[in-house]
Amino acid sequence: MSKDSTPSKNYSKYIYDNIHGNIGVTETELRIIDTRIFQRLHRIKQLGPANVVYPGATHSRFAHSIGAMFVMEQYLQNVRKDGNPIAESRDDEQKLRLAALLHDVGHYPLSHSLEVPIKEKFNGHTHEKHSTHIIKTILKDKLDTYTPEDIIQIIERTYPNDIYSTLISSDMDVDKVDYLLRDSYHTGVSYGNVDVDRLLRTMSFDNEGNIIFEKGGPVIENFLLGRYHMFQAVYTHKVVIAFEQMIEKIYELFVNEGEVDHPSGILESEDESMLSRFDDDYIWQTMNSYHQKKKSGFLAELVDAVLIRKPIVLSVQKASSEKKGKQPDDWRRVLLVKEDKNKKDELASKAGIESQWLFPYTPKKPISVIPDDTPILIKKQHENIPLDEDTSLAIHKLVDLDFYDARIYTKREYETKVKDAFDEL
Repeated sequence: MSKDSTPSKNYSKYIYDNIHGNIGVTETELRIIDTRIFQRLHRIKQLGPANVVYPGATHSRFAHSIGAMFVMEQYLQNVRKDGNPIAESRDDEQKLRLAALLHDVGHYPLSHSLEVPIKEKFNGHTHEKHSTHIIKTILKDKLDTYTPEDIIQIIERTYPNDIYSTLISSDMDVDKVDYLLRDSYHTGVSYGNVDVDRLLRTMSFDNEGNIIFEKGGPVIENFLLGRYHMFQAVYTHKVVIAFEQMIEKIYELFVNEGEVDHPSGILESEDESMLSRFDDDYIWQTMNSYHQKKKSGFLAELVDAVLIRKPIVLSVQKASSEKKGKQPDDWRRVLLVKEDKNKKDELASKAGIESQWLFPYTPKKPISVIPDDTPILIKKQHENIPLDEDTSLAIHKLVDLDFYDARIYTKREYETKVKDAFDEL
C-alpha cells in the first residue's frame, strides 16, 4: 500500500504507523484524537487477551482506528464509481474519514470479551452503539462544522448514499482491511497479509452500492481466504477463546459483587473522565486487587488462573464444514447446553461437577469464505456476475459451505469427565 496519504489535503500532522507509514491528519481529526476519550483507545488491545498466545499482539484500538481512516483515504483515492470520485465533495470525504476514525471510539475493554456479559447479563448495548453515544455527547463540540448525525448516519448505515455504508460496514469495509493487515503483522500469522493496494485498485461500485471487481480474481480470493484462515488461526484460537470465556465470567461476577461499576452507569454517562477509565487497565487492576484479597471460591480461582496464564481447557469440540443452512446435530447439542440452563445442569450432573465449570461456546454465526452480507460482483467481458457464480475461481467450490465450530471448555481436571458425559447426553 502507498506509504503516504494524498498530498492534496491540508494536514496538520503526520502520524507514523508501522503498517501504513505516514498517515496525514487534518485539524478536525487531530482535535478529536487529542481528547481523553480517544486517547483511551491506546489502552485497549485490538485482540484482547490474544497476546497470551501471540506475544506480539499488543497493538491497540488507537492504532487500528488511525489505520482504518488511512484505508478510507485509500478507498477515496483509488476506488472510482463510473470514473467519478466516490465522495461528492471534500466535506463528504472528511465525513467518511471521521466515520472510519470514530467507528471504534466506544469499544469496550479487552476486545470483545466484555460485550457478551454487557449485552446479555446487564441489558447493555453493542460497542457500536456506545461509539454513537460518545459522538453525540462528548465529541459533539469537536467535530468542527459537522454534526454528530453526519458521522453516525455513516456508521449506522443510514446515510442516503449506499456506497458510504459499504465503505464503513460490509464484508470488505475499511475496518476489515486494516485489521487483517494489522493483526497478521502483530501475531506473525501470514494469512491476513493481503495485497490491499491491488485489491483497492481493482474495485469499483455500481449504482446500488454493490462492489465490482475487474481483473481481481486472485486478489479477492486471497482476501477472502485470508480472512477465513485468520478466524481459525487467531480470532477463534482455542486458547484465545478460553481466556475470553474466563474474562466474560469474571467481569459478570465482578459487577454482581460490586468490584467494578455497573455497566449501565458507564454506558449512560456523559462524563469524559469516567468513560476514559473504562479500559483494559481497569479490568486488569481489578483482577490484581481481587487476588490480593486472598479470597477463595469460583471467582477467585478464575481470577488467579487468568493472572498466571492457566486457561480452562477444551473438552468437547464439534467442528465441521456443512452446506449453508444445515446446522450439524452435534453443533446444535452444544448450543442447547449453552442456551438451556436445564441441559447445562444435566451435563454437569452426569459429569459430577458444578455447572459453573462448564463454558459452552459457539460463534455468533458460522464462518464462511464467501461473504453473506455484501453483494460482490466480478466483471466478465460486458456483464457483472455474482462472485459465487464465477466458476473460474477456486473458491467457487466453497460457495455453499459454512464452517461450524462448537466447543465446551472446563477445568483441566474435569476434561475427561465432561467429554464422556457429553457423549452420553
